Amino acid sequence: GREWRELEAARGELARLVHHKPGRMGFDAYREALAGMTRRIEAGEQRLAGASATAARALQPKTITMAGAMSALPDDSALVEFVKIREFDFAVGKWKASGRYLAFVLRKSVGVFLVDLGDAGKLEDHARHALEEVRSSMRVDGSPPPEKPGARGAPARPAKSGAVKSVKKARVRPVAPPSRQSLEDLYTHLWAPLAPALGSADKILLSPDGLLHLVPFAALRDGQGRALVERYRLAYLAGGQDLAGSETTPPRPGSELLLVANPAFGKNKPGFSPLPGTEREWAEIAAAVSADGGVKETLVGGLATKSAVKAVYSPRILHLATHGFFLSDEASALDSDAPKASSKRGRSGKKKAAAAQRENPLLRSGLALAGANAETKATEGNDGLLTALEIAGMELSGTELVVLPACETGAGKVQNGDGVFALKRAFVLAGARNLLMSLWPAGNEVAARQLTEFYRKAQTLPPAEALRQAQLDSIRELKAKYGVPPPGLWAPFILQGAHAFGP
Repeated sequence: GREWRELEAARGELARLVHHKPGRMGFDAYREALAGMTRRIEAGEQRLAGASATAARALQPKTITMAGAMSALPDDSALVEFVKIREFDFAVGKWKASGRYLAFVLRKSVGVFLVDLGDAGKLEDHARHALEEVRSSMRVDGSPPPEKPGARGAPARPAKSGAVKSVKKARVRPVAPPSRQSLEDLYTHLWAPLAPALGSADKILLSPDGLLHLVPFAALRDGQGRALVERYRLAYLAGGQDLAGSETTPPRPGSELLLVANPAFGKNKPGFSPLPGTEREWAEIAAAVSADGGVKETLVGGLATKSAVKAVYSPRILHLATHGFFLSDEASALDSDAPKASSKRGRSGKKKAAAAQRENPLLRSGLALAGANAETKATEGNDGLLTALEIAGMELSGTELVVLPACETGAGKVQNGDGVFALKRAFVLAGARNLLMSLWPAGNEVAARQLTEFYRKAQTLPPAEALRQAQLDSIRELKAKYGVPPPGLWAPFILQGAHAFGP
């Protein structure tokens, strides 16, 4: 209705303000504009919730009890929810600088187990070694490796001048050069302690936290050199609460397949680079998807606009071949434009103002679409930056699968307590049942073939099993060629969804 459209327009305007401060607007006026728009959105949500039970359910965060989660788990499965916590020194009454990782393992008809994985710093060092091994393994096919995992910001960000500036990389703790044993070491410290709690479960739903969001669990290797995906069926959840309502029947899809590819980002540099290969994928993907009389559509180049994507209504499969982005703290327009404070009061004011937009990570990540490199010159509603907050308001309740195959769309904000990356959470909130995304650029031929095979297999298999079988095909191919299959080539994709193992 009208009020819902007004709410979506307000969310879009807030996203536009966060990404680009109008050049003539002073800092205080900008801060008040952000606060005013936030109040307007909150008031709109309250009105909708009061007027409609359906809207109230849509706006209400999901919750689930332990008994409900156990009931919703598939047979022969387990949920592993990782949590990074800070330690408290009771002797002195203060929080320690150190932290720990815990894993809560929930098994259907068995119960819940708590596994202490130890010091967070040490475990994350093992994770960084493993991620560097993955990165280095991509060099075997002659392609340059991606930026170091865990050291990423957005490919580009809007600036107050209207130009697009590069984002400063986040500082990361330096680690020693990786060995061929890094993935085995991470298996020993991260996965082996879980084995007793997992028992005979062979379907594992993973909900990572902290740096573990960047870990390709499928590529962890045991002492015999076997990848985890060769032993287990794996899928991800944004959180255990995603199991709530997972048994409901989705509405009928609006179309069979919608492919968004190679958006015309614009010529401003540095910025988002073109993706011509994604446009060529259309024929293969369309051939792999059985239409059953359904409509197959494309939005390519200049047609791949923000407004066109937001208007999408629940295609069965939504393929978004574009760049993901995330604005780090250094990229904040509010932070960078704040006046230099010489007093404690001034610094506090800046900190509180900046915190207002940092409270919602859905505003700071999203997808780049047509016009993203020149977003300050775009018309209202078509600035080219589709934020996760706007994605969360899309109608995807009839969508069985969203695919994000391009640059590092699985990467987002690593923050203790968030528990999810914003893009993952956004598509769950929009109603999509399953989500395939990449943890690093998947531009090699092996990954391209794997994605096509995934589509073919997903016509008859549950999505998690379709991805697993496609990955196993890639492993066999690479074993024959290299002996040890390079994980950087075969393990970029992860599959998220409470329905990943089937209805």
